[in-house]
Amino acid sequence: MGEEPVNNGKLTGSEATQFKPGNDAGGRRKGSKNKTGHEVVDDIVAAYRELGGVEYLLKIAKKDFKTFCRLLERVMPKNIELTGDLTISADKYILDLMRRRREAKNAKAD
Repeated sequence: MGEEPVNNGKLTGSEATQFKPGNDAGGRRKGSKNKTGHEVVDDIVAAYRELGGVEYLLKIAKKDFKTFCRLLERVMPKNIELTGDLTISADKYILDLMRRRREAKNAKAD
């Protein structure tokens, strides 16, 4: 059999790169925010404002309700915890949008 290679005590392969407990060599601090993510959000908000803000969203809602609903789906919280008595009231504008969408769909079917 051949001799074992000698590496003069140096770590090789995954041993050399594996994280060791107590090694505070770098990285973000625990709980710190990802700056790149905040920059992207800021850019999206800037684009939204340049396109017209709320007026732009209203145009999308009127022109392509399905796209508007997908947008709502992405920004609404996935889970909402409710406690106590619950009273649900629908906003008149949302109800009106839904009614117009239904009417437009029925008109296309005719």
